[in-house]
Amino acid sequence: MDFFIISAERSNFSNGQNSNRTLTMAAALLREGEDFIACHGVYKGTAERSFMVMDAGPQTACLIERLAKEYEQESVLEVRELRATLVYFDGQAPLYMGRFEQHHGPVAGLEAYTRIGNEIYVVTN
Repeated sequence: MDFFIISAERSNFSNGQNSNRTLTMAAALLREGEDFIACHGVYKGTAERSFMVMDAGPQTACLIERLAKEYEQESVLEVRELRATLVYFDGQAPLYMGRFEQHHGPVAGLEAYTRIGNEIYVVTN
């Protein structure tokens, strides 16, 4: 299963603004017919609502890039065969992070993780 993790939130926006951005992104994903799961993430120590968008081919990657730019996202996490890469949209080269794996244990102190339902996932080296 290959997928992207993307958020519409920005740390410099209010909770209300971020809620609106999240709803607007969800509507765009629905309109485009994408298969996705709402999830909760932490990136660089900051909590944010995000989406795990299943990769259905080149059209999904194009949509993810468009949304990332539209919502001024620094990067998205692209996961292929459980190998996680941060993909940037400002000219930086993609950065391989490690394996996307289920985490068992406390999340306190983790810089980055994704909660999908009751399960926690992290990227390990």
